[in-house]
Amino acid sequence: MRVAYQAGVLRALSEAGLRFHHADGTSGGIMNLAMILSGQDPVEMGERWRTLDQRRFMSLLPVRQYVRSFRWPAFGGADGVRHQVFPHLGIDVGQIRSARGMIGTFNVCNFSRKVAEVIEHSEIDLDLLVAGISLPMLMPAVTHNGDSYLDAVWIRDSNVVEAVRRGADEVWLVWCIGNTPEYLNGSFRQYVHMIEVAANSSLYADFEQVRAVNKERPSPVVLHLIKPEAPIPLDPDYFLGRIDAGTLVEMGYRDGCRYLDRLDPAGVAWEPGATSMRSDRPALLLRHDLTGDLGGHDLTVRLAPEIPEAAAMKAELRVEAPATGHATVASFGTRVPFRTAQVSMTVDGDLSLEASLEGPDGRYCLTGAAPTGSPGLPVSLSRGDHPGGAIVAVGELSLDRRMWWSALRGAHVTHAVSSGDRLRVLRALVRLILHRGFQARRDDRAGRRRAGPRVVP
Repeated sequence: MRVAYQAGVLRALSEAGLRFHHADGTSGGIMNLAMILSGQDPVEMGERWRTLDQRRFMSLLPVRQYVRSFRWPAFGGADGVRHQVFPHLGIDVGQIRSARGMIGTFNVCNFSRKVAEVIEHSEIDLDLLVAGISLPMLMPAVTHNGDSYLDAVWIRDSNVVEAVRRGADEVWLVWCIGNTPEYLNGSFRQYVHMIEVAANSSLYADFEQVRAVNKERPSPVVLHLIKPEAPIPLDPDYFLGRIDAGTLVEMGYRDGCRYLDRLDPAGVAWEPGATSMRSDRPALLLRHDLTGDLGGHDLTVRLAPEIPEAAAMKAELRVEAPATGHATVASFGTRVPFRTAQVSMTVDGDLSLEASLEGPDGRYCLTGAAPTGSPGLPVSLSRGDHPGGAIVAVGELSLDRRMWWSALRGAHVTHAVSSGDRLRVLRALVRLILHRGFQARRDDRAGRRRAGPRVVP
């Protein structure tokens, strides 16, 4: 469900002017490939993911299958995907089959023959698209031409060799599967670990084949690999609203921009470990919308800072955190994602923001800072990736003393591997709320004392 991340990466690649002759999708990546071949650009893809009700992924089997016996074909059915998710994402099999200008290939597992099959976009149908994201136990196998088909992730989660076989000189791999050294407890986590082992090991087997091919080529095939620094939240976090598709899109966009900004034309080595990520600890994800004006036009900003080790906030009462988010700015467009963003805030109400974004004629930087008690956050928009460029507009975002409370309504704990982790972060959050409430009351009492007694004539 969480491959909305990939749509954000695709937007970054598109803005950089990259174009591709061949695209390949496996497992969840099938949905984004199907959206591309259905005629959507990455901006539209992001909006469709953003407005998708993630609960539509889940649907039940017919009741009679549950009551007849405990030998169910899966825990749930595929009707939600077929009739609600795919249509909302704009996936149109007719358009996919007739698409021109780029070859698309979809990987599915033929369970009957125990092989991964590559299906060109001109031959795909709805059954195979559904089969391509049907994980065992979660969705039933799909019968097609007498064989049973499933998600291919147990055999492969990408098909780099197919791209090289078709003549690619450069491969851009968008990787969403986690790869950390931690082996965690719990049946769901270990189910995910099995997927991680299968996906990463098959990818590394592909790498070995490409290294052999490169020895025979006058110039090697180059690999560019875009991935999150730490695993993105798992499907239950997305399904339960602890993270939303819009934030996932903006995370992918940020990571894609980061890779492009540091681009090495030689790419990365075709070696095991290329997908390695740092282990992440529980964090507090805040989501808050601010409104105001900029240069006489309406301005809206969504900020989603992810505060690591939130329990430590109780000591310093100040956090500086990387963030994702977007801004709606006149002439820039609606919900333009931030390339980079950094937020600094205190529980007493201080707030500062520095974010860069892509404008119609280059990059811009949005900055602002407000002290405790300020009714607004003065902001300025300047040219360039960082503050210091020519200022093109100034304005203000509205703030009030309920800002933290509003942000906390959209707060969730991410990367928690146990209920204990989640409770520890929530306990720290409660301390922050109580501290803020007590501090506000002390400030009010101090203000009344300074004002002296009120005289009534």
